[in-house]
Amino acid sequence: MPADAALAARGKKLFMQKSCNACHSMDSKMTGPALGPVPRERTAAWMMSMILHPADMTKSDPIARQLLQQFKVQMVPPVPVNAEEARALVEYIKSGGK
Repeated sequence: MPADAALAARGKKLFMQKSCNACHSMDSKMTGPALGPVPRERTAAWMMSMILHPADMTKSDPIARQLLQQFKVQMVPPVPVNAEEARALVEYIKSGGK
């Protein structure tokens, strides 16, 4: 499903405001994984859960656990972020950073 352009635009602003760009880019690994391929590999629900509850995800989800082992850093949620903002961030990620 294509990204919602209005939400993606909001997500782009949030990505910078919440300093997500300190650990992530769309096309290269940094402290965390590149986000560009994520929408092809994970569901929007998975991405929402990872944004909102990363510590819970690394306890219960094998993919999140593998990412923690690979990158050696527990993702922390942007502070503060609510479900509406997380959805905007997911739409931005789905847009490929546009």
